[in-house]
Amino acid sequence: MILGAPSGRPRSSAAKGLRWTLFGTFATFVAQLAYSAVMSRLLTPGDFGLLALALFVLRLLSHFAQRGLSSAIVQRPVLEAHDLRATFTLSRTTGLVAHAVLWMPAQYAVAILGAPPSLVAEYCGISASCPR
Repeated sequence: MILGAPSGRPRSSAAKGLRWTLFGTFATFVAQLAYSAVMSRLLTPGDFGLLALALFVLRLLSHFAQRGLSSAIVQRPVLEAHDLRATFTLSRTTGLVAHAVLWMPAQYAVAILGAPPSLVAEYCGISASCPR
């Protein structure tokens, strides 16, 4: 079963895709900026630094979790159902493993960094947002 076929207007499709990608990137940036502004007011400077470190690790893991799967699907000339199933399964499995890698050592990481125990919940919440 073929799910998508090349359209007659590739430039129009590329322009639409570029607009949606730019919109998504901009929306993510605005949301992260607002989140950082709120958290900087609610946390002490030391706790905010720990949160920034945790967010950095999450961003780093998200780059590995993506591994170019979306690009591979977009560039595939003929997209079939088994391609989507395999990509979806691999993406979800990688996200769940990344979540476990961040969540399991949460108490130890907070203790090693000398952070207050209440930061464990924040750390676990961040690990739950791993791309899945």
